[in-house]
Amino acid sequence: MYIYFCFIGRLLSSLSPSNAGVAFYAYMSKGMTFNMNQVFVFDVVMTNVGSAYHPTTGLFIAPQTGVYVFTWTLRKSGDSANSIKLLINQDEIGSILLHTAADLGIEGTGIVVTHVNAGDDVFVRKHSTFPTGHYISSDEYGRSSFAGWRIF
Repeated sequence: MYIYFCFIGRLLSSLSPSNAGVAFYAYMSKGMTFNMNQVFVFDVVMTNVGSAYHPTTGLFIAPQTGVYVFTWTLRKSGDSANSIKLLINQDEIGSILLHTAADLGIEGTGIVVTHVNAGDDVFVRKHSTFPTGHYISSDEYGRSSFAGWRIF
């Protein structure tokens, strides 16, 4: 009995808040039209370890300083171009360009490995220099999504 309780005690103490995992994955429940500088809101949360992703605002607020991986995928159709950025606070960390021809669809994914400080806001936003009113798709044929996790 003593060995069992000793093991469980060590296991529980190793899962302290200071080294607990942080990970999230969310997607858009439906397609939407977005304007310049609008933050994308991924409202269906599938994973939210650490409760740091906020599905009402689209913000991930880093609970711990560390190195994180972020990935975002957007899907669109129609004859247009859009640039979608990943930002930490107001600093652009990554971007993808989606450019489609009439009656065609496209999906693009960005991946970034970066240092984030506790309390930083991380989010996906439409680039300010591209026209407004463009449609981003998300349905059972392809989800627009946002995910991230702390690696150390």
